Amino acid sequence: MESGRTPLPFLAVVVAAGISLGWLFAGAGAAAEKKAGEGEQEAVDVGAILEKASDYEACDDYEGARKILTEAREAPGGDARVVVALAVVELKMGAVKDALGHLEEARKQGGDTAEVLLWSAAAQAAAGKKKQSSELLGAGLEAAGTDEVSLYDLAEKFLRSGAIGVSAPIYRKITEVYPTESQFDIFSYLHLAAYYGLSGREGDAAEIFTRARRLFEYSDIDVILPQECDYLIGYFRGLAAIRAGDVEGGVNLLKDTAARFPDGIVADAEVVRALDAAKKTAEADGAYAIAAGRLKDAVRAAPESSDAHHNMAVLSAASQRNPEEGLAACEWALRLAPLRPEYLETKAQLLSQLGRNEEALVAIQRAMVLVSTPRWVEPFGYDSFVWRRLEILEKMGRGLPAAFKELPEAKTAK
Repeated sequence: MESGRTPLPFLAVVVAAGISLGWLFAGAGAAAEKKAGEGEQEAVDVGAILEKASDYEACDDYEGARKILTEAREAPGGDARVVVALAVVELKMGAVKDALGHLEEARKQGGDTAEVLLWSAAAQAAAGKKKQSSELLGAGLEAAGTDEVSLYDLAEKFLRSGAIGVSAPIYRKITEVYPTESQFDIFSYLHLAAYYGLSGREGDAAEIFTRARRLFEYSDIDVILPQECDYLIGYFRGLAAIRAGDVEGGVNLLKDTAARFPDGIVADAEVVRALDAAKKTAEADGAYAIAAGRLKDAVRAAPESSDAHHNMAVLSAASQRNPEEGLAACEWALRLAPLRPEYLETKAQLLSQLGRNEEALVAIQRAMVLVSTPRWVEPFGYDSFVWRRLEILEKMGRGLPAAFKELPEAKTAK
């Protein structure tokens, strides 16, 4: 399908259509105030250290990042931000005890800020201490306050660090504090729905879209069309039914959803996957052949359409069938439009399915770089990239602690 619009990366996988929010966020961000004299020089130095360490961390060179941050921590005039960054790197390395110690040091040095408390919650979860993690998560959310921009910035910081399991409770808080009256509630609903869909809580994802449908429809910001929202509600309800054991009911929901919104691709793919899992191979073959035939006709009708080639790749990736054919289609799409991050995510999925995880990691990291420039990344898209990267690292035996994907429920003070 050639929609004439740039799709949100995650919606490209779910709906093969969507709206880019990059225009809204491009160039956003407040300029930092400069301090005079020695204070200015110190801020510049800390910023340079954090940026340098971040570059190493982005390349998964945690030892390099740790060395830079350790030297900075031991230098005169230490900064709590350096200690927190060091703890995060150690957490990613699996050095949980060291991370806990440095987070405690950061609390003494800079106080119980929301960021320190939330990273402490993640570290305690990684240490297997669910009660302490739950209490710290509640304290961190409380310390974060209720300012919508500050909350959204905080969630963004954790998301960009790969800690989607920490960002999700912050997005949930935004939807609770500002259910209908904030520009950030729309984006928080999308982040939250993406998280639920990615983490196997499809029923909750469907509920998010049901609750926010009118908000999306009447918002001044064009985020998602009503028919796309209805598609996602049906799609996630179908997946939830299948997960609950009602394969026939779930497949029928997905078929109905696909019939009502034929531009969607993944509902067709999930029908194939469910039938394959139920060992109804002949029926699965037929469903795949029909969907693939329609998409191949679209390629023949518009061979210069990158979306047409990508749609074929999406069907292959989502159904987990014919990954070689899907990868070839994705490569064609990337030749025609090399800077489309959602195409790179699909490529990463297919490469991973083929066991080529090193290449998959490069592809997903390229996708993340392409959408990392604005102050706020695209909701529903970057979440998917983060999750995909975590999955690839797990397949490579380099997985981050489970706390990066999920934390225990917050325990709030009464």
